[in-house]
Amino acid sequence: SAIDGIAVDYHDCSGKVLTDAEEKEIQKRGIVKLNIRHCRDIESLAKETAKDKSPDNASLIKDGFNEVPEKEPFLYNADNVNGLKEVKNFLVLTDYSRFDNKGNLIAALEDTNHDMLILSPFFSKNEAFTFKDVNLLKYKKLGARRLVLASVDVSRFGFGDFYFKDTYSYRDPEWIKYVDKGNPDKYVVEYFNPDFRTIIGKYVKGIVDLGFDGIMLDGVDAHLVFEQAADID
Repeated sequence: SAIDGIAVDYHDCSGKVLTDAEEKEIQKRGIVKLNIRHCRDIESLAKETAKDKSPDNASLIKDGFNEVPEKEPFLYNADNVNGLKEVKNFLVLTDYSRFDNKGNLIAALEDTNHDMLILSPFFSKNEAFTFKDVNLLKYKKLGARRLVLASVDVSRFGFGDFYFKDTYSYRDPEWIKYVDKGNPDKYVVEYFNPDFRTIIGKYVKGIVDLGFDGIMLDGVDAHLVFEQAADID
């Protein structure tokens, strides 16, 4: 009940992720479901969205979370957006490898009309967005207000992250538990460890101070790693 929305990544263009019971529970609680589909084009996205029982919004992801689309977003909306329930389309961009510098990234994002941007708050380990940067991005190209959220991984981190110290290594501190199978540059941590929670809490506080409208918590599936290690069915 403490969250306003849940992002559902289909990892494909078609298919289903949630059960009917989970869909009903989300609707019952009044939580906004943000639909992320990895489609080759808008036509494919439109086809799959038409099948969705809650097609209130959609995000087209083509090659990963590293591209700023040149075309207008699917479910284009010219209105001001002041809350998640008003979002018709959104862009998730957490990989900035295609951009030479932060200025080029911001210019590309300013040239979009998405209702909401979900971004990594750091362009690089030592270069964060500023309050001014975030404020610039709160307006679509057409001038209407939009939301800007920061994506924060609460269970995995590595050398490229701002709060990863040079003294850290595998199992040191002890709450760094595993090497992430999906990304060898990242570690899976005991997200429930008090010391790590203190670190991530200060990090989140700093992000809020940058002026983001909210935070998307990534890595909330980490409990599966620990359940597997403990042989919990």
